[in-house]
Amino acid sequence: MNEDQRTKEIQTNGDQRTEEKIVESNENRKAEENNVINGDQKTEEIIAENSEGRTTEQIIKENQLNKPQRQSEPGGQLNANPNGSKVEKNRPKRMGMALCIVLTALITFGGTFGFANTHFSRLIEEAINNSDESNPIQNVTKQVVLSQEDAQIEAIDTVAEAIVGVVNYHQNQALSQGSGIIYKVENGDTYLVTNEHVVANGDAFEVVFDNEDNDRLEAEIVGTDVFTDLAVLRIRDYEANTVAQFGNTEELKIGQTVIAIGNPLGLGFAGSATSGIVSGHDRTINIRLNNINQDEWEMTVLQTDAAINRGNSGGALINLAGEVVGINSMKISSSEVEGMSFSIPTYVALPIIKDLETFEKVLRPTLGVSISNLSQIPERYKELLSIPIDRKDGVYIDEVVEGSLADDMGIKANDVVTALNGVEIENTLSFRKELFNYREGDEITITVLREGESINLSAEVVMPSQE
Repeated sequence: MNEDQRTKEIQTNGDQRTEEKIVESNENRKAEENNVINGDQKTEEIIAENSEGRTTEQIIKENQLNKPQRQSEPGGQLNANPNGSKVEKNRPKRMGMALCIVLTALITFGGTFGFANTHFSRLIEEAINNSDESNPIQNVTKQVVLSQEDAQIEAIDTVAEAIVGVVNYHQNQALSQGSGIIYKVENGDTYLVTNEHVVANGDAFEVVFDNEDNDRLEAEIVGTDVFTDLAVLRIRDYEANTVAQFGNTEELKIGQTVIAIGNPLGLGFAGSATSGIVSGHDRTINIRLNNINQDEWEMTVLQTDAAINRGNSGGALINLAGEVVGINSMKISSSEVEGMSFSIPTYVALPIIKDLETFEKVLRPTLGVSISNLSQIPERYKELLSIPIDRKDGVYIDEVVEGSLADDMGIKANDVVTALNGVEIENTLSFRKELFNYREGDEITITVLREGESINLSAEVVMPSQE
């Protein structure tokens, strides 16, 4: 036997031994797998003892049925590992489910916080349109997520033509300019609401429309109310094309988007819009009614950080539905304060507007007295009237109108009002606030301090003449 034959024989024997080792290794691996299977079966048998009478075979069959079937899936592609050791398969259904979850999260986010931005809206719509028909995302209903920007534009467009300019003339000279809201067309006439201070001291009024023709029409005052700073005007024989709708201020949430529309600094900036949020509900602002250095009334207002400037008075504060939720009235103007503006809520404005339309004024009880804060009365004068010097709370009666409700009740000059129906009176502001809560036919009892003695005087409320 030559050397080449011996070499081949050794290689053959070596290959056989190598194959025997591989076979032996495979047999050991199979034995280990059998042990694992036997172990699983034993575990399943132990579980079967606590399984409501089911046999081990039943549980094993159920487990086999619940195992996912390794079948070729539509659209799946095989990705071979370069080493040839493992083969993986793409699963578009799982990716579809993941995309579905992301979409649902985005839609939920938009519903919770208001609106997603335009970029996300476009991505969502493209993801739905470009998805495979067999993808589970097709089961998701197509939704259009309206962006914040689109919502604001739509809201402004809804009401813009109903926001007008109001020019106040006195002796043929323009006295002031403000804004107004057209809220009703009835019997061929158009009605608008603005602030009382916009039309105060005027003798003629002009309404300027923010349209292509910049229509300017004469208007007349229907009624005004200084306490709520509201006024209703009417344009006769004219029917406006757009009428604003009132929303419910009480439904607004802190942080909700609102938009102020009006004519800041005059008609040169007509139709200007500024956006902000609701900053606070039911704020009370002390105001002075007769240009005296004394707060005489408290207005209930809605606070916002939307910019409201001179000329915006009487304009609209709207929500993203385009509904009027406030009538812009005032702002705090100070170098130390930013972003504090105030609007008259609809729940305050609507009853006042109705009274002004019907009676040309707001019906409130009137006592027929001239009053001052007791805190303003000099101490020496208090001594003469037997009023405790250290007493600060109360309303001093300067004068009583003959034939008035106060006169009928027996109230006299120099009396000090200390309570109304048991509610303590601190000053003229609290006195008016409490008195205006009563209506025709209500019983009221006023407690007065007279020559050191406390007296209760009662009467039935009679409203002033409506003529």
